[in-house]
Amino acid sequence: MLTAVKYRIYPDKNQSILINKTIGCARFVYNLMLADFYDNDLITTPAYYKKDYPFLKEVDSLALANSQMNLKQAFRNYKNNKDHFGKPKFKKKSRSKLSYKTNNKKSANSIRIENDRLILPKFRSGIKIVLHRQIEGVIKSVTVEQVPSGYYTASILYEVSDNQIETTLSKDNIVGIDLGLTHLAITSDNEKYDNPKNFRQLQKKLAKEQKILSRRFNNNVKERIYDENGDYVKTVFKKPLKDCKNYQKQKRKVAKIHNKIKNRRLDNLHKVSTEIVKNHDYIVLETLRVHNMIKNRKLSKSIADVGWSLFVNMIKYKCERYGKEFVQIDQWFPSSQICSHCNYKDGKKVLSVREWTCGNCGTHHDRDINAAINIKNKGLELIS
Repeated sequence: MLTAVKYRIYPDKNQSILINKTIGCARFVYNLMLADFYDNDLITTPAYYKKDYPFLKEVDSLALANSQMNLKQAFRNYKNNKDHFGKPKFKKKSRSKLSYKTNNKKSANSIRIENDRLILPKFRSGIKIVLHRQIEGVIKSVTVEQVPSGYYTASILYEVSDNQIETTLSKDNIVGIDLGLTHLAITSDNEKYDNPKNFRQLQKKLAKEQKILSRRFNNNVKERIYDENGDYVKTVFKKPLKDCKNYQKQKRKVAKIHNKIKNRRLDNLHKVSTEIVKNHDYIVLETLRVHNMIKNRKLSKSIADVGWSLFVNMIKYKCERYGKEFVQIDQWFPSSQICSHCNYKDGKKVLSVREWTCGNCGTHHDRDINAAINIKNKGLELIS
């Protein structure tokens, strides 16, 4: 089984330059191959360009090879699903992810960790790494990334043996989960996991820093050009934004706040999902169409902040990792309308109704816990 873990790395000045150069060359080769395909109908490899561009020889060749693989995958995605994927586009430095991927050569053991240093191709002395978790398997590849706030990470993909201890799953140890906004997850065991609302906590601070960033951007604008119809064409700057130190400094400050929000959200989702998976044999969830739900303008910000899709994906792969069973029921199952005590369907209820009494048996329900119990019962029907 393949497992990936992200670590913080601390390259020195020369190593940072080489990492950024490798990222740039990987993007450059990707754009060259795409241009040759569109303009000349040529299918090329990175080696084809090394004679004309000698600087490509200075970086890791496997990083360039992975750019070729990424381009092939982009065309494959477009061919197989044109409704979802568009034609491959050129990568722009300001908009593309600043990362590159390199693979481990088994014969040379080119990627390894020695004395808290990550050994990579072209980095023989190693890059300082903080190992918050030991790697127990064979390293397959590493993706080195510079995040928008400026620091560097290494995502290490490694293979662990599937020699897991076979566990007998008990249908008595099953849990239904109802996802919400006030609480992230409500279980059929009467457990409620709070939604920390990470974005809301830092929203005012983020808005303040974004306002400063916008002002520094506008101060550097020389003029905005419009066509004859009054449509915007482009912005002319007094000097390139990359040379505006105050703007770049403020841009990193905004990126750090976004990164803090993301890290807090991930930390909470990991803790909750791991606790649920470790303590239960069967986990039952509704199938969610978050893409459609987020179209609700009143709830879109809250839905995006809570991270439902990410939470469900974590539950899925952790069930596979720990040998548990993941069950999903139909999205149209009326879990909030049915009485979990007598199965009487009481009809639709507005979101403001958090508690209700069954019109048939008189049982008083907490809306979310009742829904979680109904999800659990439906899951029991599916696995029986």
